[in-house]
Amino acid sequence: MSDDRTPSADLLAGRRALEELSRASILSDLQWNEQHQKWLLHCQLRADVLSGGLVSEVTEWFVLVSDTYPWGNIVFYPAKTKGLVGTFPHQKYNSDGPVDQLWREGELCLKTGIHLLGRHSQDNEPYDAYQRLLWHFERALKWLELASHNELLKPGDPFELPSFPVGHPSVVAFSECQDSFQRWQETKQRAGVVELFRYKAEPDLWVIKSFTDANGRPIHQIDWGTNLKKKSDSVVRGIWARLDTLPVVRPWQAPTTWGELRATARAQGVDIDALLQPVTKFIRDGVKHFLLIGFPIPAVVGQPPWQMHWQATMLPVLSWKDQAENGFRPNEMGYWQRDKTALLKNRTELAWSVAQNWHQDEILSRGKLPDELASRQVLLIGCGALGAPIAEMLVRAGVRRLTIVDPDELAIGNLVRHPFTLKNLGTSKALTGTKRLNNASPYAVVEAIDSAFPPSIEEHVARIQGCDLIIDCTGDDEVIHNLAAFAWHGVKTFFSVSLGYKAKRLFCYMAKGNSFPELDFRRAIAPWLETERSEIGDADFPREGVGCWHPVFPARIDDAWMLASVAIKYIVSIATLAESPCELAVFEQIEDGGFYSGIRKVSNGVSNDL
Repeated sequence: MSDDRTPSADLLAGRRALEELSRASILSDLQWNEQHQKWLLHCQLRADVLSGGLVSEVTEWFVLVSDTYPWGNIVFYPAKTKGLVGTFPHQKYNSDGPVDQLWREGELCLKTGIHLLGRHSQDNEPYDAYQRLLWHFERALKWLELASHNELLKPGDPFELPSFPVGHPSVVAFSECQDSFQRWQETKQRAGVVELFRYKAEPDLWVIKSFTDANGRPIHQIDWGTNLKKKSDSVVRGIWARLDTLPVVRPWQAPTTWGELRATARAQGVDIDALLQPVTKFIRDGVKHFLLIGFPIPAVVGQPPWQMHWQATMLPVLSWKDQAENGFRPNEMGYWQRDKTALLKNRTELAWSVAQNWHQDEILSRGKLPDELASRQVLLIGCGALGAPIAEMLVRAGVRRLTIVDPDELAIGNLVRHPFTLKNLGTSKALTGTKRLNNASPYAVVEAIDSAFPPSIEEHVARIQGCDLIIDCTGDDEVIHNLAAFAWHGVKTFFSVSLGYKAKRLFCYMAKGNSFPELDFRRAIAPWLETERSEIGDADFPREGVGCWHPVFPARIDDAWMLASVAIKYIVSIATLAESPCELAVFEQIEDGGFYSGIRKVSNGVSNDL
């Protein structure tokens, strides 16, 4: 501790406001904590709680306040003396923490859900200096009251897992959803073998490939994308065991020892040792392996479970070769007896890892394309200033299967509006784009054809025929002609998107059918090309290098990428319609007094601001 600093006037105002709160007492006033770089307030709270419950009427707390108050964090920790001991919902695991620390680690979650939006005007948490600290104290008292009445998790609230204390520096990624949960419900197997592969060493990231039963029969195999499949050839084994419900120590603590895990499983009528013993034979090889504990969870408190969750813990090296319990032979019985008595004792701590559900529904929860579009097999012709960002947006928003066709290599001038970098100079745009996008999503299956359209290789032609959504981003008349001449199999949805001069306009042509209607496209776009020519006039195109043979198309990156976003919105709005006629949509930037003021759609001479 250090008293060198003086609390700010705002912090002192917040401290004075606490005097209005009769149920709070300050035990030690504001002190600067050098180690945590926070102001420290030791206090006592007297909450309206149930008599004889898990929450005492009087508890002590250490409150850490940012030096930037009323901004910054305000965090409540239970004191080690006379503080809250258990772990409750909306609280981090309440461990003892460092020996020399006066408080436990069980930080309370007092934020409102809307706080995640980051806009204080949308949150009812006050940011007035006099009110904010008082608001947090009142929230802490309310939290204690709800904890006492077991009402921190109410029906209808989003379900939350207890905080599993991390004891092993690894992340284990799985993929579970409602459909896979149904498969788990249909199997009677409660334990088996899991295959994982290591994707990255730093951080230590492991990805689950498949679950099988003890006889090697597949239960759940995960269809990862191209990039993860490349890593999945070198797999390691682990074991899994499935419980009926979440293993939890009252009130809401994850099991931290083998004894607690056994007790929580036993409370469900499950003998965890009986589940594990038959499958440990698969991992007796002198190295450590993961054990995955699975249990069903709901999406919302009070509703039936709808997906499996897997929590991984790292096992010690199990008995093998001649390592058996005294009095037992070196066989499975002897090995297991030694494991239980020497390695997996009740007081042995569980080495939990961070668990993450990488199912596409989970990782796209921040924003995704409609399923009708994301499920399409997309052919993108042209990976340039317009095509590259369109491909990026499609894959990151959920498209899994994409084929990129482009014969060009990346030049230094492309970098001014292209998502690639110097290390990609001289490489194929199609191949480089494919590699980048396969790294952008664990489910992406992006393939490259580094030739002009149409390709001549039979395998490439077959790949193109398998696509049902065709997006031309070249702005090239020859490609338009080849699109029309190509012998497509079945009905396709066609889009041709291109930029006008300096990317002030975007042209989006759409058609559905067995072939691309070249004549209709040229008829629709011809007047606009005349308009473009008249506006360009005698303007001189910029050049790269020396001489008249190096003109380049002028368009700044912000213009190109903004119109790429408009193209995506247009494609989303049209591609999912069951019936839609051929049409050309034109979007143009508008200015007001020399300042950008929006995008408008121009159709039949009528402008509609977007």
